Formats: sequence, structure tokens, C-alpha cells
Amino acid sequence: MHSVLPRDPSAESHQALEQANALSREGRLEAALELYGRAASGAPQWHLPHFNAGILLLRLGRDEEAMLALLRSVDRKPDCWKSQFNLALLYLRHGRFAEGWRRYDWRFQAGGHPAVRTGRQQPLWDGRRLDGETVLLCAEQGLGDVIQFLRFAPAVQSRGARLLLECPAPLRTLVEDLPFLAGTVDPTETCNEAHYQFPLMSVPRLLAERFEPSPLPFPYLKAPPPTAGSAHPLLALGDRKIGIVWTGDPDNPFNPIRSCRPEDFHPLTRIPKTRLYSLQYQDGGISPEALSGKGIASLGSALGDFAQTAALLHELDLVITVDTALAHLAGALGRETWLLLSSPCDWRWSVEGSTTPWYPNLRLFRQERSGDWAELFERVARALAHGDDVSR
Repeated sequence: MHSVLPRDPSAESHQALEQANALSREGRLEAALELYGRAASGAPQWHLPHFNAGILLLRLGRDEEAMLALLRSVDRKPDCWKSQFNLALLYLRHGRFAEGWRRYDWRFQAGGHPAVRTGRQQPLWDGRRLDGETVLLCAEQGLGDVIQFLRFAPAVQSRGARLLLECPAPLRTLVEDLPFLAGTVDPTETCNEAHYQFPLMSVPRLLAERFEPSPLPFPYLKAPPPTAGSAHPLLALGDRKIGIVWTGDPDNPFNPIRSCRPEDFHPLTRIPKTRLYSLQYQDGGISPEALSGKGIASLGSALGDFAQTAALLHELDLVITVDTALAHLAGALGRETWLLLSSPCDWRWSVEGSTTPWYPNLRLFRQERSGDWAELFERVARALAHGDDVSR
């Protein structure tokens, strides 16, 4: 953990904090917690021991204690954006949406996450009622986040706005005909016709207590209609067809935690009349021949933009994926999807249960022990062998 130590704590508190940080890096977490407590006792107004303890408690899965520690940090230093933002994620993970969305804007205090787009001249919309003025909703974070938070865009339209969406190129064809959008804008383009701009992932804050996971009719995305000869020849076989994804964006810092390996799917290849197909972009750098040796057929060459991928999903009986943009795509299309979650998992999948209000067609499989994909895939294989919930 990187920290700037205030001047007022005693030397003993400084020493206790640094020793706790060292123990935390060594994995001696309980001993580190004890020393964070000692540092806090010696400097009652110092926020940092409480913040560090809160982050450590999150690692231990002790969310209630983590929340209390982070609240103590905020009480002592209200402008500590890391404490505020981690509290937002905790509240959201536990379904306390109104509290979570109010704090979620603290992400803009981190470097690289401005509330107002650099180079765009429009002021930030403040949520007031509009009379046909145009609001540019700015895409944030990953492609999956754009898909997930599109459901909230009509809340802006309902306040009298005409909507444009700043949309990354891979999503444009898929979303450009949505009835509540007047058009899409590339993130690199100027947009002189907009009167205001607003971050897409801040729209739920405007809803406050009226938050609903899916204000739009579900499913809210549609694949383009099939054209003659568009079906992939590998999908002509009559077996149960399952598309799989084992890793996400390599630039995402959490990707190593949430990703598995193609060989982890091996128990599924032994199930009769079941065929696995890679939906991994460019097959994750693995050759089609190597995938075939693992019992997986390659569809990597057929994956184009998200509209093309959406059409491909409609030829499959089931999608089994780790937490990536494709999970959101399949979810928003209403395709039968099994989501494989690491421990810990992202805030949007809550802390327990096999269903999610975000996408009623998703079934969640959670790691029982952090990093243990083998046990999770045994449960997935048993569910597949019994034919659980796999139907068009």
C-alpha cells in the first residue's frame, strides 16, 4: 500500500503502521490487523490505519468489519477518495444502491477518470429537467460496463433530454438503432451538437431510491437478423453447442484473478453430445489446432464487432464465461448464460446466490475457495450432465 503519512501521529503510530503494512505484504494478515489497531489507538484522528485495515478486511472477505473501518477513515478524512470509493463498492455489492451510487462518483478523484471528458467543451449536466437539449452520455471503463449501464439511459431521456451515446467502435452497430438514442459518437470525435455531457455510470445516482436493475424491457439488445449463408459451418452439427470464454481484457488489473484456463473446461468435454466452441477473441492467442487438442472448436475467426458476435450467440444453446464483456452481451441479449465467478468477484454480482437482478438469464457459479477453479468446474459439469437449464 502506498501512503503519505500525516505529520501529527506519533512515531510509535508511524512504526506500527509500517510494520502492519510489511506484515500485510507477507500475507500475515491477522498480525497486520492487530498492528493497524495499535496505530489507530496511538493516533485517534489519523485516518490511514482505518483505511489500510479496511482494505485488508476486504481481502479477508469480512465485509461488515471492512465497512466499519472505512467509515472510520471517512469520519477522520472525508476527502479520502479511496475510502469513499471502496465504501461505494461495498454498498453496491450488498445491494445498498442509493448509498453506493452517491459515493460512486468518488472514482473521478482517481487519476485517469475525469467526470468531464478532456477535449469536450460541454458542461456537466446537473440532472435538472431539460426541454429537448442534447445530452452526450460518455462511455466509461470497459465495453461490458457500457452494455450493462445502457439500461439506465432512458432515465435521462425521461427528463426531457435528447440522447447521444459516446460509443466505442466495437459496440456501435449493436446499439445505434436503440429507440432512445438519437445517435452515437466515437470517443475520439468532436460533438458540437450536444449541450451537456454526463458519465454513463453516474446515471443511476439520479434515480436514488427508484433504482431498478432493468428499467428497460428485457432483453434490451437484439442481434442483427441472420442473412443467407451467415451460419458458421462448425455450428451445423446437432450436438448441444456451448460457447466458452476463459479470460478477459489483459489490461484489466483484475483479469488474472477472474480468468481461468481453457484446460479448466476439460470436465465439460467428457459430457456426451456436447461440443465446446471458443468465443475468445482471437482464441486468446492459442492456435485452433491446440484448442482442438483440448476438445474445443475455434470460432475466433468468426468474431467481429459485437453485432457479429451477438449473431453468433444466437446459434448456441448456452454460453459459459468468466466475468468479461461477453457475459454482459449474452445477458443483455437474453441468451442462456452461466457465469463463472472468482472469489472475490466484482461488486455487481453481489456476495451470494446463483441469480442476479441485472440479467435474469444468467446463472452464477461462484468459487468456494479463492483460486479453486477445479471444484467450480466439477459443479458446472454436474449441472450440464443433468441438463440443468440448457434450452433455447
